[in-house]
Amino acid sequence: MIMWISYSALDTLFFKDGKPFSMGEDSWADGLFPPPPSVFLGALRTALLATNPAMAFKLPQDDPTVGIFIKNIHLAHVDSDSPIFPCPLDFVKRKGEKEFSLLRLSHNEAVTSSVFSHLLENTTNHEIENCPDYFWLTEAAFEEYLNGELPGDPLEFKVLQEPKLGIGRNRQLNAASDGMLYRVGMRRLKDESGNQLLFNVAYGGLSEDMQVILGKQNSGFAKLGAEGKAASTTIYAEAPSRLRLPIFSHEHRVFKIVTATPTIFNHSREGDALDYKDAWIPDFIDRDTFEGDFQGIRVSLLAAAVGKPLSIGGFDMLEGEPKPMVKAVPAGSVFFFKILDADASLSEFSSDLDGTFSFSKERRNEGFGLAYLAKVARQNA
Repeated sequence: MIMWISYSALDTLFFKDGKPFSMGEDSWADGLFPPPPSVFLGALRTALLATNPAMAFKLPQDDPTVGIFIKNIHLAHVDSDSPIFPCPLDFVKRKGEKEFSLLRLSHNEAVTSSVFSHLLENTTNHEIENCPDYFWLTEAAFEEYLNGELPGDPLEFKVLQEPKLGIGRNRQLNAASDGMLYRVGMRRLKDESGNQLLFNVAYGGLSEDMQVILGKQNSGFAKLGAEGKAASTTIYAEAPSRLRLPIFSHEHRVFKIVTATPTIFNHSREGDALDYKDAWIPDFIDRDTFEGDFQGIRVSLLAAAVGKPLSIGGFDMLEGEPKPMVKAVPAGSVFFFKILDADASLSEFSSDLDGTFSFSKERRNEGFGLAYLAKVARQNA
């Protein structure tokens, strides 16, 4: 059973990125927004254990919350409860203007260092750029994109930033420490017009006891962010909204996958050493031939539009130590594939989807690697 929980922050929040920060050495602590999905898995597990001592007493040998996973997540406005989505990276704008277009998949016939058989090219006569991270697609526009159409103009708003200044204290002298001034990039979940924002998160893997506990509460509170500030929660038995997902037939030989959350591929970490060179390549794709099996279908990776990698870490409460730092492909990254098997199609897989699917096995229970299946514009296919 999938259960949806909305989180509405009651105060400013800070979601730490993967960069190290120590007072005295650094004076500016950057945040990450939207936060990694693991934040919301931790929030629910913590809330369940805090309100039910019987569960907490079983730790660490038996963690009853270990089977919980995140199935979907999106940002939404409180008033409409309609989800909004980061702009996919093949959706671009004219530089300095609000004119939008989709990059076109074309054969690589140029002299280039690219290893791909195809390139993503500009379809306009103007210089283009990626949409800024404060551009968001509405639910209707994202549906158009998933179905191979040029989406409508995006929303434009920035989440309010409220930087917090602080200074380290010398506990022995009960005074401020020299050289310990720092700044933290706090955010208030509102847009510039004052409209409240919230996160809708779909959870799976909840035991019957957990479903009963959450069902009785209907609403409550949870801790979010690096400082554990309060957020109000509301529980839904059904999805607040449903996307009109594309249905594929045998004639759709080219398709694309767009990431909804940061995605960690198993090339991101080799042993104890970080290897960033291949961090963007999907798990199932061979790094030499760029072919692999997706959902039992032989495919070829034709091209990709990926953003700047994110550093993803975390803290392992059971082991009492930090998790290994890895690189993740950001949300909105797009991968173009071609089906190689003549008799295969995505019709059965696409018809079974009710939202996102797991694009990678790495930390997928935490919500990493959630993605949508999308059609390629007709002129590209």
